[in-house]
Amino acid sequence: IILLSPEQLESSGFRTVMDNKAFATRLCIMVVDEAHLIDLWGLSIRPSYKKIGWMRSRARRHIPMFAVTATLQKKKNRDRST
Repeated sequence: IILLSPEQLESSGFRTVMDNKAFATRLCIMVVDEAHLIDLWGLSIRPSYKKIGWMRSRARRHIPMFAVTATLQKKKNRDRST
């Protein structure tokens, strides 16, 4: 398990890790925490959150991606998969 902030995903060090074949073949899922911020902030979200897809695109194969949160407001508790 590797836990990183969106800003850390953009670092040159993490890019090196993603380019490592041994790491890439073991990568099996990508999870983004604090997904409620995407809903709350919309297009004004931190720029690094908008770049999370970069990591997934660098994977050597398709990996599932999940967004999770423990604090999404009940009225907004709806499917965000589309």
